[in-house]
Amino acid sequence: MIVERYHEQDTWKNDLLFSKDSFDLLLTILEDAEVITKRPPYEALVTTEFAQKAKVSPKS
Repeated sequence: MIVERYHEQDTWKNDLLFSKDSFDLLLTILEDAEVITKRPPYEALVTTEFAQKAKVSPKS
């Protein structure tokens, strides 16, 4: 089951932000599966701008 696999791989997200550590873990999984042979830079593919904005609590 996919949920079990995500849990075993520690790939289940607890928040909206896609951190550098999570990115590196994903790249390791893709390398192990021989899906990629070269690691792209985190900064070139990931933006956390929208997740950061969504994380902010609405004003009361």
